[in-house]
Amino acid sequence: MGTILGKSKEEKVRKTVLLTGAVSAFQKSGQKNGKEETVPIDDNPNGPQKGETQENGNSAVSNGTSTHINQPSTPRKSQNENKTTSKKSPKKSVANDPESKAATKIQSAMRGHKERKELKKEKEMAVKIQRQFRRHRPKKDLKVNKTKATIPENEDSDDSDREELHKRREERQFRPRPWREDVPGMEENFERLKGDLMESFHSYQNEIDILKWKAEQQIEASAMSGTPLPKILIISSNVPKGSFLPHVAKDDPSVLVIQYDFDNSSFNDIVELVKSKLEDYKPESRAKSLCIYCQGTPGCMYLLHKRCCTSAKIRKREELDQIQFWKDIAKLMSKINPVETIVHVMGCNILGLPSGEMLFQELEELGKPNIIRFQAPLELSPSGRVMIDTYFNLEKYKLWKSKRKSIMDVSDFT
Repeated sequence: MGTILGKSKEEKVRKTVLLTGAVSAFQKSGQKNGKEETVPIDDNPNGPQKGETQENGNSAVSNGTSTHINQPSTPRKSQNENKTTSKKSPKKSVANDPESKAATKIQSAMRGHKERKELKKEKEMAVKIQRQFRRHRPKKDLKVNKTKATIPENEDSDDSDREELHKRREERQFRPRPWREDVPGMEENFERLKGDLMESFHSYQNEIDILKWKAEQQIEASAMSGTPLPKILIISSNVPKGSFLPHVAKDDPSVLVIQYDFDNSSFNDIVELVKSKLEDYKPESRAKSLCIYCQGTPGCMYLLHKRCCTSAKIRKREELDQIQFWKDIAKLMSKINPVETIVHVMGCNILGLPSGEMLFQELEELGKPNIIRFQAPLELSPSGRVMIDTYFNLEKYKLWKSKRKSIMDVSDFT
């Protein structure tokens, strides 16, 4: 507010200075014109002549008014008198000049108009500031001001009435309001309710998934009636002499062999290859079992270049594509007989450490509600022999194993 009024005063002073300067310039121009127009009072600038002085002297003696005889004035004296008369004449003309009167009237009118305009602006700014202050003012202050305004200020009012009013105000101010006050333990109740709601939501979601899984089971059973369920063999190009494994595979139309590029493929590419193979075998078909032949170490599988599969990796959010890969593989497994749906891992001793078992458990959890099992038995064990027999020809597989570090030809497996 102070800054706005200060600026308006500075503008007012500046404008008045300009107007006064203009008026003074106008008056100076009028004085110059007056000097040019003034005419000397004395007709004879050189002074009176000799005859005139004598006559004046005789008249003065004859009248007897003064004993002094006026002497003739010198020409210098007459010039000074002419100058004084010429200086006095323009002052009379400026005072009686209508233009100067008009200038003063204009100046006073302009000053009054500007003052009224500036006062109007100041009032408008004050009203705006008051409105903004009232908007941002808290409601409590307004209530306090209202209560203060309602207090009877008359001296004739009774003290009892004032006390009753104060008691009422105190009761209104400090009355209990449970909907506004913080209830102790509200956060704990909220957390408990939140946990209960999440549990009930997950239970409902699980029930919906189970119903959906049973419906898909019925659809698959009706579609695959009379045809054997397919078995899929996925071979990585990173396996030494892995290009000969398709020739070692079992000569059975239900065994579907897929070989992918270890360096350039992605998880989505592998899923698309599996889907296309199942559609070619029979529409709406699902795999009874699946074997992944890849390299690895105890507790770890190398499915793609610089992408290892471990129990710690699957828990990270950065591995969303890998998590989605295992979920998609679980959806492509058969639902007719969940006990026989198995995913085998060959080419690496993944169960050599306890972390391998943890990895299989987490992959089974990812596949829910689809029921699948992960196995990686040793090849020399009885369960390993059964695993090899489901996908490979035993004699050819033994030959491939024996010649894996030597020169090999396709004709050896025909």
